Amino acid sequence: MTPEKKSKPIESKIEFETTLAKIESLISRLEHKDTGLEETLAAFEKGVKLVRTAQTTLDSADQKISLLIEENNGIIEQTPPNEWDK
Repeated sequence: MTPEKKSKPIESKIEFETTLAKIESLISRLEHKDTGLEETLAAFEKGVKLVRTAQTTLDSADQKISLLIEENNGIIEQTPPNEWDK
């Protein structure tokens, strides 16, 4: 397995976590700051894009989980976290 493929789940997690943090930051800023209409609309637009990105990541994870369950005939096996990258 190449290093790129091996590190992709970690990168996806970092990207997802970063996206969530950005969404939370936008929400906090809008809730606790007097913003004008232009700034509010720009923040809303950015938030919508971030939510779509997060949803795409979640949809992809859901598809992977479904595929893994199908491949194992519906049997879910537990793997200790220290063996995930093996």
